[in-house]
Amino acid sequence: MKESYLNNSKDIESIIDERLDSFKGTLDTLKSESQEPSIIWSFDAGDVQEALKDTIDKAQTKILMMYPWIRNVDVSILKKFMDTESRMIIQEASLDDDTSVELIKLLLENNVKIRTMPHIHTVAVVSDNTNGLIISTDPIYESFEVGVMYKDQKSIEEIERLFEDAWGLSKDLDTELTQ
Repeated sequence: MKESYLNNSKDIESIIDERLDSFKGTLDTLKSESQEPSIIWSFDAGDVQEALKDTIDKAQTKILMMYPWIRNVDVSILKKFMDTESRMIIQEASLDDDTSVELIKLLLENNVKIRTMPHIHTVAVVSDNTNGLIISTDPIYESFEVGVMYKDQKSIEEIERLFEDAWGLSKDLDTELTQ
């Protein structure tokens, strides 16, 4: 009887998995077509990095990004900045790291405009005025991450307005770095 129970439970489990896979596919399709915000809610920094990559990969002409640590941005994403009209605000502490400084120089050589602020605790991105992203914390730490991906024009315009305000408060890079 125990063996029969175990076999039945395995059959039920496979049916549930099969139906969940179908459901997840439907949800993914709805999320990609929807203009509604998508919530990022995770303890896995990889989920946050994936959302960041997805948002930036969609850009064809323009990217605005506020991000604390440039060395933690995936290299494939940085390439996208070089291929578009892009501006970036990073945390000043990034200038204390040799790897970050080399990445910054490469981006500057490829016409990416970069400014700094003393502290950045929010990740914010707008790509092509069609996709926006705000994440509550710095995704390099193993912590609970909360964020929202936006596709509606009103929210994206608000993120862009906030970026422009931050850009006005941010500082130009040291001239030593840009030489």
